[in-house]
Amino acid sequence: MWGLLPAAIAQNREAPPHPELRQRSIPEDVDWAKPIYQTAFDDPGELTNWQLEGGKRAGIENGKFILEDASRENHLVCWLKQEVPADFLLEFKMRPKDRKEGLAIAFFSARGLNGESIFDPKLKPRTGAYPQYNRGDLNAYHVSYWKGGDNTPNLRKSAGFHLVAQGVNLVKDATADAFQTIRVYERGGKIRLMVDDVVGLAWDGDSQSFGPVLGSGWIARRQMGPTVRCEYDDLKIYPLKAESPGAGVGAGGAAAGTLPAPQAPKVVRFKDNPIIRHEMLPGPAGTNICYPSMIRVPSWLPNPLGKYYLYFADHKGTYVRLAYANHVEGPWTIY
Repeated sequence: MWGLLPAAIAQNREAPPHPELRQRSIPEDVDWAKPIYQTAFDDPGELTNWQLEGGKRAGIENGKFILEDASRENHLVCWLKQEVPADFLLEFKMRPKDRKEGLAIAFFSARGLNGESIFDPKLKPRTGAYPQYNRGDLNAYHVSYWKGGDNTPNLRKSAGFHLVAQGVNLVKDATADAFQTIRVYERGGKIRLMVDDVVGLAWDGDSQSFGPVLGSGWIARRQMGPTVRCEYDDLKIYPLKAESPGAGVGAGGAAAGTLPAPQAPKVVRFKDNPIIRHEMLPGPAGTNICYPSMIRVPSWLPNPLGKYYLYFADHKGTYVRLAYANHVEGPWTIY
C-alpha cells in the first residue's frame, strides 16, 4: 500500500484545478432552519461539550472559544462530543494569532476502524500527535483549511495518509484582526471547503478512490504547535435536505441568489430586568430610558469592547448612549 502512495500523490498534484475553486458558493441543499448543533460560545459551560487531546488549554473568553498550544512541538485536537450525520455542513468563524505561521485542520466523519465511537475506550490513547490520527485506529477526512505562509490546503483521507485533493489558501491574506467564516460541506463523498463563501478546496470522492466513502461520525478542530493560539466563534452544524434533482451545490459551485431560510425568532424574557437601569447613568439622564437598539458586534470591527453593543437614549435626552457586554443578559457596562 505504501509503495503506491507517492504515485497516487503525484497523480493528484498533476490533475487540473477543480472548476469550482475560487467560485462563490452557498450550497442550496442545506436545511438552515434545523441546525443539529449551534453555539455562540457565550456560556463557559459550553466547554463540557468538547474534549481536548494534547495542547495547553481550551477555554471560553469574551464569547470566543480559545485553543492554545503549549509549544511548537505540542499539537492539539479538540473533539465535539456530539455525533454528526454523514451529510452535513459545518460552519464556524476563526481568527489565528499569526496568519503567517501555523496550521489548522478540521477532522470530520471520524470513527474507529471498526465503526466505533472515537471515544470508545478500546481505541488507543491520543495526545495530539498527528500519526495517532492518520496512521492509527481511526477513519476520518482531514481538511487543512489554513496553513501559514504560501502553503496549500490539503484534503486527506485516513486511515493512511492519502492526499486526495489540494486547494487554494484563502485565509492567509486576510487582515490580522479579521474573523473569517469557514464552511465544510460533505454529501456522499462530495466535499467542499469554503472561506467567506468562496470555494477553497473541492473533491468529488467515490467508493473507488482510497476506500469507501466515510459516513456519520465526529468532528474536531486540530491545531499544530506553531499556531500557538486561535479564536473560534459561532459554530453551527446543519443537516442536508433529502437529495433531489438539482440539489447540492448550484451551477458553477454556487447557488446564485440562494440565502439561508429565515428562522422563527425566539423571544425570552430575562428574570433580571431591565438590563439597563437608571442608577447606571449619572443625574437625570437615565430616568426615561428608551429607543434601545442592540447589535452583535461584527467580526470585522477591531478591538471590540464586548460581543454585544446596545445603543439607547433618554426620552428627553440630547445624545445616544452606548452599553456593551459579552452576554445578552449582561452585565452591561456604560461606555
